Amino acid sequence: MGRIFMITLEGCVYSCKHCFTHLALIDDIISKHVTAKGTTLVQQAEDAASNAPGVQEQVLIRKIIKLHDKYMAYVADYFQNHTLFHK
Repeated sequence: MGRIFMITLEGCVYSCKHCFTHLALIDDIISKHVTAKGTTLVQQAEDAASNAPGVQEQVLIRKIIKLHDKYMAYVADYFQNHTLFHK
C-alpha cells in the first residue's frame, strides 16, 4: 500500500469527519479558488480582446473588482475579517 504520513496542520483546517485527519488549510483552499476564478477571467478577456481591445479591458477590470469584493465580503462574514486572508 504505502506509507502513511500524518501531520497536524496549524490554524483553521478542513478535516475528515470520520477520522479527523487534517486535509487542508482553509486559507489555501480559498486562495486556490480565487486564483482559479481570476485566471479564468483573464483568459476570457484575452480571448475576447481580439474583437474589441479597449472595451474588454474595462470589462475585465470591473469583473476583477467584483470578484475581489465578493470574496472580501465572504471573508468578513465567515472568517471575522481575519488578516490571514489579506494578502
